[in-house]
Amino acid sequence: MKNKKHINDFNNISELENLSITELKKLEGTEYLINAMQALEKFIKEFEKIPIISTHYNWFIPPSMKISILKKIFKNYENEIEINEICMKYYKENINVLIDEIFKKYPQRKNIIYEGYQAHLNKNFYSSIIIFLTQIDGISNELMSKNFFQKREWQKLNLNDDIKSKVAYFFLKSYFDDYNNEAPIKHSLGKRKNWKTSYINRHQVLHGEILDFNTEENSLKVFSLLVSLAENLEWIKNNCIDL
Repeated sequence: MKNKKHINDFNNISELENLSITELKKLEGTEYLINAMQALEKFIKEFEKIPIISTHYNWFIPPSMKISILKKIFKNYENEIEINEICMKYYKENINVLIDEIFKKYPQRKNIIYEGYQAHLNKNFYSSIIIFLTQIDGISNELMSKNFFQKREWQKLNLNDDIKSKVAYFFLKSYFDDYNNEAPIKHSLGKRKNWKTSYINRHQVLHGEILDFNTEENSLKVFSLLVSLAENLEWIKNNCIDL
């Protein structure tokens, strides 16, 4: 990747699978990807499943995730057990790298996020979940002057008709449009009436309504949202109207 700056520097699709979407967007010539890769259009269609993962299972997918992992998620997106296994494995194996990237993006928040990170590693999941939730609010308000969990504060996306925007759209869709407020972590009281007990919800946690949310899975789900926001919000701020 270091010496390859244009899409034409890659010989086949398998080489591209070793890149993340973030790395892919940095390449020159990405607007010609559909011509360069016959399978790309079909793969982009698969990106429609990304917001479904957050609305059905409370897992959030960051653009830094390798394409090879995304393909596993797309293949199994209707199987909650498989999705949980894939996402748990990914976040457990990559938590150190992902947390370092958050520290770089938001150094002023490093101390408090580090405490949440240490709490998670020490299996103090009450603490890690609460800290991660507060920083989701903080990062959203810092960059956007908007509360992530308030539907009325977000506007719809207006993207250019280019390949980068089409790919990015599905990473961002769970913040906007008809998917906004659909992820269980954001559900209102009315939408929580017929819940499965395994769901994690920001309001219930921070307002003390539930006491049995302290699981590794829930901690990683909230962490996945923190990571996803940290990677996406700067792009949103620079590319969306009326923000």
